[in-house]
Amino acid sequence: MELEPFRGGNELGNEDEDRVASSKSVSTILDECVCPICLELMKEVFVTHCGHSFCHQCLNEHLEANCSCPSCSKFISASSIAPNFVLDKVIKTAKNAKQVILRDPAEQLLASLRAGTGQRLSVEMTDELLELLIDHKQQMETDDTELRLQMLLEFLYTSRNLKEKSLLDKRSHLHHITSDMSIVNARREQLSAVREVVQRCSVDVRKQSSSKQSSEETSGEAAK
Repeated sequence: MELEPFRGGNELGNEDEDRVASSKSVSTILDECVCPICLELMKEVFVTHCGHSFCHQCLNEHLEANCSCPSCSKFISASSIAPNFVLDKVIKTAKNAKQVILRDPAEQLLASLRAGTGQRLSVEMTDELLELLIDHKQQMETDDTELRLQMLLEFLYTSRNLKEKSLLDKRSHLHHITSDMSIVNARREQLSAVREVVQRCSVDVRKQSSSKQSSEETSGEAAK
């Protein structure tokens, strides 16, 4: 078997365009295989004697309530329908083809190498492919490291903001406590001052009362 040259970027781009075109073609085929009853891709396809195809289950449920074709309204019965093996096979083949077409080229290459069904690669092509894969892996690791660092930086920013907010809240709370302490101390000092005044007044009153009593006693003795 001759080894094909390694395909460059332009050829890979053309291949992508071909894959898209093929996918659209397969999708067009599948769009024509939609069941008129459930409006989904037909399963276990059955055909009526008038030539219309439906899902077997959908058609059976329809015939339980109605004996006319859902597409053309002609009379049909359970005995006049039959499996449409050809269309059923076409649908399955188209579904499988679409899955293969839409598969990533890297996955296709990996699967073919594992299965040994792909084209054999030369040593030069293998070396070039390995270099590309190593470069791609390093780029992915670099991107992953950068992403992790960015996430860590955002986490640290968030943590710092939360700590700053917590510190501001604590400072505000401390300020309120200090203010309350000042108010309480001021009131305590006022109360102490009032108590001293009351005590002095009480002493003066007692002195005056005692002096008055002594004067009265002296006056009484003199009168005798």
